[in-house]
This record gives sequence, C-alpha cells and structure tokens, in this order.
Amino acid sequence: MHNIIHRRTNIHFVLHHHDCYWEGPVEAENKSPYPRVEDLLQKTAIPNYQNTSHIVINRLTQQELYKRRRVNAEFVSDGFDFEQEVAQVQKSQLVRIINRTLTDETRDPPNFYWPESSLTVTENDLLLGMMTRIVSNKAIEVAIQFVAALQKKKQLMIGKSSQDVKPEFTENNQIVLVLPNPADEQQNYKQKLLKHAENLGVHIVFIGSRLRKASGAKAETENTPSFYDIYSALDAVIYPQNMKATATKQLKLCGSCCY
Repeated sequence: MHNIIHRRTNIHFVLHHHDCYWEGPVEAENKSPYPRVEDLLQKTAIPNYQNTSHIVINRLTQQELYKRRRVNAEFVSDGFDFEQEVAQVQKSQLVRIINRTLTDETRDPPNFYWPESSLTVTENDLLLGMMTRIVSNKAIEVAIQFVAALQKKKQLMIGKSSQDVKPEFTENNQIVLVLPNPADEQQNYKQKLLKHAENLGVHIVFIGSRLRKASGAKAETENTPSFYDIYSALDAVIYPQNMKATATKQLKLCGSCCY
C-alpha cells in the first residue's frame, strides 16, 4: 500500500486507522528485535504524503499519531449511537437464542461453558452482555472475573426482579456472560476464554453466529435480531478494557430495571 500511495501521486488516499501498529491486538505482531525491521515499519505502516489524509476513531490515537509520526489526523468516532431507533428485542427472544446455542451439538468445540449439566437459561436469569469484538485487547478475561465476583454477591440480588420479569431472582437463578460478536477468527483466544470461565465456574456463551449482521445480511431467519438490537434484551452491559487507547461506547444499562 505504501508503494502504491507513493507512486500514484495523482490519486488522493484517505487512510482510516482503527488499530495503529502500536495498539491493541496488533502490537505484539508488529514488535521485532531487529532495528531495521522496526525502521521499515516506521517508514511504511502509516504513509504520510501530500496525497494522503488520515482518520482515527479516538482522540488518544489522534494525539499519539501526531506525537510519533507528526501526522495530523481527523477524529471520526465509531461509537454506537444509543439515541437511534433500533428494534426492541424482548428478553424472551434472547433467552431462546441462548438456549438454541446451548443445545447445538454440531459445534465442536461448543460455543459455551456451563458449570451445570442442565443446559438452559430462563428469563429470570441475569444476562450480562460483553458488547465488543472477540480480541485480546478487550480484556474479556476481566469480564469473566467480574461475573465470578458478582456470583459471590448473589445473596444481595435474591428477591430482586430482572427488567419486568417475574418471579424474582432466586438462589437457583444464574448469572450469564453473553458474547454477541462472532469468534470465528479468534478460535485460540475463544478457547482461552472458555478455559478461564471453566476455572472460575462462570456461565459464558458465544451467540454471534446466531445474530443478524448490522449491515442487513440475513442470519437464520428474517426475525433474527442484530448485534445492536439485543441491547434492550440484556440486563446490563460491561466494558472492562486494559489496553485500548479510548473509552469505549458508553456504559449503558439496558431495560427499565436492573439489579
């Protein structure tokens, strides 16, 4: 790409940077013990010529890009607009999607870890959504640890109701971590997450393959909700991160009532 931009001076290129080479999941891949490789990366990874413009998705990357490369980039947020109109998915529909995932015997390895032999969820279980891509810089391990810690406080939630669902939360109800993005390209990381959940006794389920893509692509049926649609069906969403150079989409509690 660098060579094309350098040669085709008659074309203006707009470069949209999501993860720069020093950020998140790509940082480790781009590190090298060889100074010449590092130098080549510095010169070619983010071409900056008169025929280029740059866009970044957060202010910290904008500042760091100027500090490292003296590149002036425009900031265009890719955050989710919580004010936009989306389908109001009922929790019962999300429960059905999760239960189909739990009973899918065609997946090897499975898309979940479940401490109990009874593979089912109910509308009165507490469903927490980790609304991020399945990549290491999203610190999904921390979300699993959070759920494990929350389970130790389970007694404080007994007698409360989830959204408008009755009966109330009981000792027999579960706390479930729901991951609604596909993990097809991150199978190794997915297996690490499943093992981490197993070690901590946390219910975790990946449902991304059962949701409709936001672009409008069809999933299993016409009535399948999208990633964005299920915000309204979750009891709460969580965003623990340890490497990302930005605050993610705002923390948003879903539903009219939460624990």
